[in-house]
Amino acid sequence: MLKEIGTVLGGIGTVLGLIGTITSKAKSAFPNLASTSPSITVKRISTRSQNAALDDRIKYIRMQIDKGIQDGRVRQVAAQFLRGVKERDHIGELRSIYDNVRKLVRYTWDINGIDTYQTPMRTLEFGIADCDDYAILLVALLMSIGYTCKLVVIRLKEAKEWGHIYAAVGYPPKNPKLWIPLDASVPAKIGWEAPDSMVAERKYFDV
Repeated sequence: MLKEIGTVLGGIGTVLGLIGTITSKAKSAFPNLASTSPSITVKRISTRSQNAALDDRIKYIRMQIDKGIQDGRVRQVAAQFLRGVKERDHIGELRSIYDNVRKLVRYTWDINGIDTYQTPMRTLEFGIADCDDYAILLVALLMSIGYTCKLVVIRLKEAKEWGHIYAAVGYPPKNPKLWIPLDASVPAKIGWEAPDSMVAERKYFDV
């Protein structure tokens, strides 16, 4: 497992190669990435019914996950994160992917009044994400190395809206017997999710 953010950023810089990154620390070394095609989908916050708004949200998230899975750089980043993890150590793989995402990406709200959905690579380049972007990034990374994932959406007991989303990964990778929560938007370890005492409803979506 990579031990510090500087080491991880250096590894991702190697993976990105010619296209580079636009994070402030690496901007001078990688000046060309801003010319790549747009990789953020934006949508004004919906005034539709909650179910319709949730369906839209899942649609946009799946779209960005698909872009990530088809982007070979995502699998390369996953490979970088797995350096030092023993073969077939599935829990070690999950921890390494999750911990590196937590180290690299800071939780940050969306643009005011607008839902944004970043591709996995754009999230790594910006170094910021909300819960949607964390879910997109983690699912794309894990599916790129053979894991099955779901999206989990919750409504807290005091809330009227489906306000939070996170990833869940199947374990073991083939024919999963259980689903491990991966909520990188909170400073918690792999496997943590909001307890049932806080949650009014919880929905699972296939990817």
